[in-house]
Amino acid sequence: MIVHALGKTKNSIRVEDGLIEWLTPSLTVEPDGSRLSPRTVQQLIDMTFTEIDPDYKSVNPIATDPNNVPEGAPYFFESEEYLMRRCKITMDRILADANGANFCIVSHTPCAQAMALYLENASSLEESKLGPWPLGGITMFTKDSDDASGKWKLELYADTSHMPGEYKNGLKPWSLPCLSK
Repeated sequence: MIVHALGKTKNSIRVEDGLIEWLTPSLTVEPDGSRLSPRTVQQLIDMTFTEIDPDYKSVNPIATDPNNVPEGAPYFFESEEYLMRRCKITMDRILADANGANFCIVSHTPCAQAMALYLENASSLEESKLGPWPLGGITMFTKDSDDASGKWKLELYADTSHMPGEYKNGLKPWSLPCLSK
């Protein structure tokens, strides 16, 4: 989801297919073996998410034809490497679509970690500052529009200071396999 205004503001939430859960069997298959399917925008609106923009068109739509999967499109099932590629392509398109405007992305940990790796732009996973992510953690990148280098600055990673009481340290940490250091 791309949140353009926090709060109950009409059309403030955009559902972005390119940021759905990592499409791996361990996360998207029911115990009976049936595959989970993402809810449609209309289903989400009907669930009382009235802030969703029904006219937003995903910048990286889910591929439905196995014979025509565009590069980086979400498609069942995907490897960790493909997830990383999907999130990079989706971030590039979101940034282009945002045209310099501020926005907040709310996503599942695998996608959030993949996007953070992309924005961090570390020369290798060994040099990355990223690691396991406690559920509920917030990550924030900023970029100075006057900075010609175009580099993103990691301000927060998996920060849980907003969590209440016993959850102050977040819920159990989770990590993409490539970040399990």
